[in-house]
Amino acid sequence: MSIRSDAKIMRDLISSVDEVLFNEWDPIGINDCSDAFDEYSSYAPGLLRIAMQGNPEVVADQLARLATVNMGLSTSDRQHELRIAKKLIEIASLV
Repeated sequence: MSIRSDAKIMRDLISSVDEVLFNEWDPIGINDCSDAFDEYSSYAPGLLRIAMQGNPEVVADQLARLATVNMGLSTSDRQHELRIAKKLIEIASLV
């Protein structure tokens, strides 16, 4: 595989992660506003890297950290985070 096609694959995977974050994870409840689509985009590359390790607990921990520490939310939903983590791992497995 060429460097160019590897880069495209990674961009596509990051885009897929970004879609899951906005449409399904959405801890601050903004997915009804299409103008806010990039709200979680900065988290996608790092979450993809973590998801590539294949451990849903670790991915869910990071999702919880992002929601509570980065976004200042007081709580998070562990079961929801684990469901999202498994989806992100599924995306990461497409590499």
